[in-house]
Amino acid sequence: MLRGFLRRLAKDRRGFTLIELVMVIAILGILATIAIPKFHASRKRAAITAHKANIRILMGAATMYIADGNEIPENYKWTGTGGEKAKDQDWALYLQEWPSVPNGIGYDNEEYSVEFSIDGNIEVKPNDAEDDDE
Repeated sequence: MLRGFLRRLAKDRRGFTLIELVMVIAILGILATIAIPKFHASRKRAAITAHKANIRILMGAATMYIADGNEIPENYKWTGTGGEKAKDQDWALYLQEWPSVPNGIGYDNEEYSVEFSIDGNIEVKPNDAEDDDE
């Protein structure tokens, strides 16, 4: 008798119960908490990769500048604002556009600087990183 009642109840039932809906929402919430940090981590890795690529581009431009036999005064420094087009700057022959620091790597300033030293060393860093050395 109880079996027949349960079968008939199961056949007549339409839609979902409140418990089923709550369980689905809970499972979706758990999946979202797992997925969101992974997306954030991949964005940060992409920003770091872009930052490293910008440094390589600036190092290449500075190396070409030195290879062309340009004189390097003491404490010589190139700076540029992200997206700035090359005009009459010293770096105009070596870069079409100055790269900007990508968001998400911990620098507030969007500018890089390239510092040349008399002994031939080249250092590329975001401009606000200068305060870390002192």
